[in-house]
Amino acid sequence: MNQPADINGSSLPYPIGRLVKAVNRGDIESFFGFFPSDGMVDDSGRLFVGRYDVIRRWSDEEEFIDAKGHITITSCFEQTKNTVSVTVD
Repeated sequence: MNQPADINGSSLPYPIGRLVKAVNRGDIESFFGFFPSDGMVDDSGRLFVGRYDVIRRWSDEEEFIDAKGHITITSCFEQTKNTVSVTVD
């Protein structure tokens, strides 16, 4: 597929828009609710795989949510039906 989403409009995939809102309001539990047990965060080439324990540790160590992290989407591509690649600043 590899189709770009309109990052400023309504074509942003629904779960991605919800994830961004959860992060931007500091809602940790909602943020972690988006990740399956084999969820992955790619932080500039450093991969963190696993749902709550691994991704939570990444978030805590990198001061992502607890430090009032904010997501601004710079690109969003639906790679397959179940895979969305999002680049944020």
